[in-house]
This record gives sequence, structure tokens and C-alpha cells, in this order.
Amino acid sequence: MILLRSTMKIDDRRHFLIFFLALIALYFAFPLLDHKPSIELVLDFAMTTVLVWALFAIGRSQLVISAAVITALPIPLARLYNLYDPFEYHEAIQYVCLFLLEGYSCAVILKRIVKSPDVSVGHIYAAVGVYLLSCFMWADAFSIMEILHPGTFTLSPNLTSMFSNFLYFSTTCLTTNSYGDVTVNRPFARALCAFIGCSGQLYVALILAYLVGMHGSSVHSKSTSQK
Repeated sequence: MILLRSTMKIDDRRHFLIFFLALIALYFAFPLLDHKPSIELVLDFAMTTVLVWALFAIGRSQLVISAAVITALPIPLARLYNLYDPFEYHEAIQYVCLFLLEGYSCAVILKRIVKSPDVSVGHIYAAVGVYLLSCFMWADAFSIMEILHPGTFTLSPNLTSMFSNFLYFSTTCLTTNSYGDVTVNRPFARALCAFIGCSGQLYVALILAYLVGMHGSSVHSKSTSQK
């Protein structure tokens, strides 16, 4: 039983690290590569695969995996359909499904992290991964708003892709580090941006600080007991 638990802990750390590294890679891949619809399809498929795998490896629940698969299935289908019959609402469906899948993934993984009795470096990696994933989630929300209500945002002309603009903008909102090159023109969108900024600061101050403190305390207690 002890050996099984230690093996599960090692697996968890590996899964958390892979999840974190995959999101880092996707975070830089989207602005660099998503200038063509065919490449966007590949990137969306990669994001969907990473999230379904993460929920399978970390969630370890048939209900969690089933919900993830059901939410993920329309994403590549909507993107494919939009390639052959471009229509703004096909793209909106894709972003809605991505938003739901990413939000669900954040909730499941964060619940697993917080409920863990022992906090390792892997848990901190996963918590930072959830922070990055929320950047994608809010970028999807902004994309939905701009598709349904064009002119909600004034985007930067230096980024050719709408989603790249919003991924950049959601990161600046979450970190409260906006540069003013993307502007918000509607009251609800402004309220959402303010909420994202508050939630980002609270996440770092409460969740990440708690996990780092718990990990430091665990390392200190282990080193003390070995003396």
C-alpha cells in the first residue's frame, strides 16, 4: 500500500509537470503559428488533446473523463466545418466549447491540487498551469464577445490573429499589466476585464502563496525529522 501511494505521487508529479510544459508550449505556439485556418485546427486539436489527457491522468474519474470528451468533441468538428463553410457562428461554437472545457479543467485540476494532503513541486507546477490555462479561457471568452458583438474591442494591428490578440490581452488583464494597445469599448467587457484582474491577483496571493507555503513547511518538517 505504501509503495502504491509513493508510485501514485511520482505519477502525479510527472503528470503535473507534463501539463505545465504542454501549456507553456501552446502559449507560445498560438501567437507564432495560428495565422492560417489549417494551423489553427492543429493547435486547437493539440489544446483539446492536452486537456482531455490532463483530466484523464489527473482527474481519474469516469464522470470527469466523459464530461471532457463530450465537451471536446464539437471543437475540431466546428473548426473543420468552418474551413469548408466559413461562418462566424461556427467559430463562436468552437470558442464556447473551448471555454467550457478549459474552465472545467481548471476546476477539476485545482480541486485535486488543493485537496492533496502533501504539496510537492509538481502541485505548484500544476497551479501555475491552471493560471496559464485561465489565460486561454478568458481569451476564448473575449473571442466569443467580439464575434457576437463586433467592435467590443479595438485590437492591436501588429497581431494578425484575433485569438492571439485576446491571448495577449487576457494575460495582461490577469496580471494587471495592461499596455493600452488593446482597448475595451463596451461596459460589460470592461466589467469582465476588471473581474479578471481581481481574480488573477487573488489567485496568486491565495492559492499559489498557500501551495508554496505548504511545500516549504513540508520540506522543513521532513528535514527536521531526518536529523
